[in-house]
Amino acid sequence: MAQSWRFPTLLPQLWTFATWRAQDAGPALTTLAIGAAATALALLLSIGCLENERRIGRPPRRAMALLYIPLLIPQLSFLFGMQTLLVRLSLDGTAIALVWAHLVFVLPYVFLALCEPWRALDPRLVRTAACLGAPPWKVLTRVTLPLLGRPLLAAAAIGFAVSAASICPPCSPAPAGSPPSPPRQ
Repeated sequence: MAQSWRFPTLLPQLWTFATWRAQDAGPALTTLAIGAAATALALLLSIGCLENERRIGRPPRRAMALLYIPLLIPQLSFLFGMQTLLVRLSLDGTAIALVWAHLVFVLPYVFLALCEPWRALDPRLVRTAACLGAPPWKVLTRVTLPLLGRPLLAAAAIGFAVSAASICPPCSPAPAGSPPSPPRQ
């Protein structure tokens, strides 16, 4: 953002957004849209799972095992299976497929970030609201979610970071002796 910045000065003399305006905003907007969609879906699924767990009184063990599969098995074999499924369903290359591919990896992290604060919430607060006649959806929206606002925001930040990191290729240095790659047009 600095147009002119000479050595002894602490801050640039001239500021400009010309470089930012010259860049294509498409990839950044796609990253934001896919990350926001995958994170929102992961939050909804995690909240639904944790609320169901609270209502039945125990975590579903088999579902938990399925949730962590993308983190435990090698990604190459897992992603190949996802790609095959998407091709068979004629969804390959669609936005739905991209959000789903991100959701598979975002969901475990969002759930991990949210499960301990959710389980640590004092159950007396929920019971008190229910005893006062609030239906379950109102207890969730008026008691549980406001009390867990910070953990929800932290889980959303983690989910978005995982999604954005899935898009960005890892930076690796060029092999020694290789010519620098030409700039992209």
